[in-house]
Amino acid sequence: MKKILKQLRDDIVSRITDEINRLGKLAAERGLSLMEKQRYEGKMHERLSKSSEMMGVFNALMNGGPRWTVEELVAVRLLPYGYSELGLEFAERLLDEGKKGEELVIGCEKARGARVEDLRDKFTAGVDLVSYRDEGARLIEVKTVTGPRGNIYITQREWEVMCMERRRRERYVSEVLGGRPRMDIARSSVHLYIVDLERGEDCASIMDITDPCSALGGLAEKHRQYFYKIVIPYEELIRSGAARRA
Repeated sequence: MKKILKQLRDDIVSRITDEINRLGKLAAERGLSLMEKQRYEGKMHERLSKSSEMMGVFNALMNGGPRWTVEELVAVRLLPYGYSELGLEFAERLLDEGKKGEELVIGCEKARGARVEDLRDKFTAGVDLVSYRDEGARLIEVKTVTGPRGNIYITQREWEVMCMERRRRERYVSEVLGGRPRMDIARSSVHLYIVDLERGEDCASIMDITDPCSALGGLAEKHRQYFYKIVIPYEELIRSGAARRA
């Protein structure tokens, strides 16, 4: 558990530090009005405060402090990735819906005869599942929505894995899975599965986007918020034609 907590702490602090550095560069740009400069500096102080808060929380947990569930830890992890303005309650609701979608995908992949490896507890993996089908492995990231007004939330780590060169991605996932090269994920493909719970809770509700980095590149840049968060309106994603039935 301490190893997981340390991974979470280091990952969170690293992301907040990246954002602080980005804000610092923006605040130092020439030609800014006093109000714009103060706004960037104010955001920097907020991130510094958040970084100290997260360090304190995780150090206390690592030293035997209050026990948190895995769901609470993951919800806290979402906050510095651009979700802090939405609060812990929203993050927990995202997790509840997400878990339903993920469990549905696992069941549907197994129904196709695939063996499924669950990576949801490996917080730096960048994908949720590996599905070993006869035709090859699929690295699957699952996003869940409820109706057309939902959003697809993609963290920077998830997007980085989606956009990695294939061999580098397979090497990275092998390291996450235990450090040794994994021949069973050679020539794997990466997929973004969208589960729309409003359509029902069966396999027909799953949409598949193969090679999401290529398929969604324009949408991702259009809807990037900060360095580490992409929020694509589900309705717009469907209109793009990138998704098909899984």
